[in-house]
Amino acid sequence: MRVLRTGNITYGSSHADMINKVLGTAFLGYRKSSVDLGQFGNDGIIAWFVHMDGTRHGTEKNYVWENLLSVDENIIKEFSVGESQEKVIRKRRQEGFKPFRLAFQLDPFQNGDQYCCKFIGAFCLNNFLREDHTAIEFIRIAKEFNLGSKGETGQFLGNRDLFIEHIPKYYTPIEKIDFPFDVYQLLKKNGFHYVGELLELGFEDGNELIQIIQNKLSAVFSNKIS
Repeated sequence: MRVLRTGNITYGSSHADMINKVLGTAFLGYRKSSVDLGQFGNDGIIAWFVHMDGTRHGTEKNYVWENLLSVDENIIKEFSVGESQEKVIRKRRQEGFKPFRLAFQLDPFQNGDQYCCKFIGAFCLNNFLREDHTAIEFIRIAKEFNLGSKGETGQFLGNRDLFIEHIPKYYTPIEKIDFPFDVYQLLKKNGFHYVGELLELGFEDGNELIQIIQNKLSAVFSNKIS
């Protein structure tokens, strides 16, 4: 087990090397900004490596992002700023919103070192800032996180409960949301009780259910900006 503490700085000879040193992985190469931590006993949580100074970054013209970290480092705002939002919207319908994140700020000293990161803390989705869900606000809920080694399990490991207990609106019962009756019955049948649980759901393209669910999520997680 390793303990991640806010302010920890990690350097690497490459993006993959930096991530390997942070997480204890063994990637030969890695270009993505997130790593699924299910392999470490932390289901539903990702390690998120991004620039947080408002600079634009992305892999193509329709998948470009700006991330802004507040001065007190308690809030991260993520904005999709590509020429088209269709890919982002489709990807989030398919994969859910990955609301639980361990945040690592790339190049925290802004000196051009792209293989340096700073652990900011454990963050949780707090609000949608746009109706189409292409801008999201995350808030810090912990400055320290226990990360297991591969195959390691136990109550001492950080899990989703650590995140959810700090965000009361995650516990909004689905009975309080105006779901169509058949959708409500389906959710209850599949063991969903609270609105926060629905943030992780993803469906194939063309599935009407996910559109209904995501539209209703906006009623709870909405703090729109212009």
